[in-house]
Amino acid sequence: SVLYCQVKELMDIRIATLNVRTFLSSPSEFVSSIVDKNLDILCIQEGRDSNNVYEFSKLIGMEVVATAVADFNLINAILVKQTPGHLTASLPREWSLLVSWGEKRAAAACRIHLPKVNITFDIINTHLDAYREECRLEQLELLTRFIDETYEGKHPQQPKPDVGTSFISAKLLQLKQKGSISEEGFQGAMAAAYLKEGAPEPAQTVELPETIEAPDGTMLVGDLNSLTISDYPGELLSQLRNLRYKATVEPPRFSVTSYLSSLYGFTDSLSLSSRLVGNLTTTPHSVRVDYLFFNKLLKPLVSNLTQTHTSMDCTDHSMVEVLFTLQKSQS
Repeated sequence: SVLYCQVKELMDIRIATLNVRTFLSSPSEFVSSIVDKNLDILCIQEGRDSNNVYEFSKLIGMEVVATAVADFNLINAILVKQTPGHLTASLPREWSLLVSWGEKRAAAACRIHLPKVNITFDIINTHLDAYREECRLEQLELLTRFIDETYEGKHPQQPKPDVGTSFISAKLLQLKQKGSISEEGFQGAMAAAYLKEGAPEPAQTVELPETIEAPDGTMLVGDLNSLTISDYPGELLSQLRNLRYKATVEPPRFSVTSYLSSLYGFTDSLSLSSRLVGNLTTTPHSVRVDYLFFNKLLKPLVSNLTQTHTSMDCTDHSMVEVLFTLQKSQS
């Protein structure tokens, strides 16, 4: 008879997400808070432009492996500390989340390979609409469609927008489709918008294979601008409703995080955490909007997770960091 034994290879990994608020403070002001963390992967939202993002990555000793440009040239980026034999990144992708209304948002994605445990996973970094849950839900639907196509072994296909993929040009396109503006008027208005906003930065040109293998799992990371109902038990929910009413902002909405869990099989990292270090809220508005989610394929490979929320003087968001162990059975 032949005896088969299971060998468990283990690896700790540290991943964080941070909305840098367009680097209103100099990128150098972030350095001391981040370098000491010894992160393997950092996802940032609202980088002001590519120059700032790349300057920032050099200051913290990490490499930009994927970027996605949203309206107003705001950039989502994935930064990694690549080390052969430990962690490598490939397959950078940029997905446009231009929906029927609201600002254009975007998602950056890449493939992470961990040779020690023979695990590959996709990490997707995004920043959803700040004002309406209905718009965020449309963006989420697009995003999950792209994720599903990746698991089918192909690259998500989406229409390539013409010059100007901003809020202004999206609205002009809607008017044209409704017949409210002529073709001549549309082209003239688009040209005016182009001159006002400036030419969009050229996208990175990356040769990708026609088909790709499905990853072992997926992480969805970023500023989702949506709330989680379990964060506000009892009177806290009533207090939050009153605070938001007085501030004349959108009432508490929980659909995005609820759908991620119930419809799409994602798990909030905080629910896996043995303990939370720092305050629950991640913005000055007494809410948590910055998340790391594991899909149902990656979650079983994750253990010993600790989550840390670090408030920072140089941005109005806390950095959300998770340290966890990945393991994969090998025969």
